[in-house]
Amino acid sequence: MARTFQDANFLEWQAFATTGKHGFDEDPNIVFQCLTLPDMRPRIIALDGIEAEAQARVINATDAELVEMLANSKELP
Repeated sequence: MARTFQDANFLEWQAFATTGKHGFDEDPNIVFQCLTLPDMRPRIIALDGIEAEAQARVINATDAELVEMLANSKELP
């Protein structure tokens, strides 16, 4: 499930969980896609655990927590 939120620069982002390497459930990622500027490269943050936990983290996080995760994310190569 995806969530949308706004950062301090008034950019709207979508956050969603993905599987880990090679589609395995372990070591998932949260991907951040900018909806305001779709040409901006997506950002990603790696998590420990399984994909279901990452999905729950996205769903249960406050907007401020999502902004903090976005700040700690890296540009997708």
